[in-house]
Amino acid sequence: MMLHSLTCLILLLASLCASSAAQRVSVVDSAHELFNEGKYAQARAVLAPEAAKGSNDADVYYWMAKSDFEMRHFDDSINEAERAITLNPNNAEYHRLLGDACGHKAEHSSWFAGVGLAKRTGAELEHAAELDPRSVPVRRALVDFYVRAPGFVGGGEQKALDEIQQVFALDPVEGHLARLDYYQERKQLDKADQECKSVLVAGPKRAGPYYEVASYYEHRDNGAELRLAVTEGRQNAGDTQRFDYYGAVAAVLTGHLDDAEAALKRYLDVPPHSDQPSPADAHVWLGRLYEKQGDHAAASAQFQEALKVDPNNKAAREAFKHEER
Repeated sequence: MMLHSLTCLILLLASLCASSAAQRVSVVDSAHELFNEGKYAQARAVLAPEAAKGSNDADVYYWMAKSDFEMRHFDDSINEAERAITLNPNNAEYHRLLGDACGHKAEHSSWFAGVGLAKRTGAELEHAAELDPRSVPVRRALVDFYVRAPGFVGGGEQKALDEIQQVFALDPVEGHLARLDYYQERKQLDKADQECKSVLVAGPKRAGPYYEVASYYEHRDNGAELRLAVTEGRQNAGDTQRFDYYGAVAAVLTGHLDDAEAALKRYLDVPPHSDQPSPADAHVWLGRLYEKQGDHAAASAQFQEALKVDPNNKAAREAFKHEER
């Protein structure tokens, strides 16, 4: 009888532990789903009670850090990514997120603080590459850092070129995109154009490469090439709402305005994400569209809306000043 009672107690405890683990998984899954819907504050709120109880699930803090990163709460994102790493120090993605958060905070810090954060960005990304040498996102993040960071914080041209070769060895299309970043940063635009053409010739079946090429042509105000990138992307990777955005930008640049307004408004209904064109950008292009149609009041309203969303949006500031003259 005593043995039977002990067995029952063990089974009960095991059941409670399994239930608790399942609850944590469910909470993380719920937060992940909310995050993918662009509901970053809600995702964080779902996880906060688990964190307050001192959860030992690293993913709780990782998804809190990602949510805070999207909301531009970089101090909180750094703290939460650090907590995730404490619980799981060998996860390359956690270190990449911490590096990204430090890098973004550095952009809005004093010079002295920014130097320390920039150095930490490089260190975290390099450690992530050591942990997962075959991670293309980690390698691409390192290229971005090496290309833009000065040598005294860990950047450097030769480091960037060496890292680009590592990316090429893993994925040639991503290698061309990494080299595109390099040439664009150094204003070698003829070479950057050639990298874009190499990506389109390769015809990847995923949308990401086309977005990067489209973003490059958007910033060059090259409507014809942007339209081609969108067409190729839709044919090879399927239609997406981000192609709505780039297609509308191409339409504004080339003067084919028929569906551009509706496409940009559809895009504004998409939850914003840090690696996508921002809602402020969409408002700027709506303003440029209305300018071409001669509706300067509507254009000015869109530029003002863009500045409400992002007061630092340079294109919106310049366009609004132009409208006010």
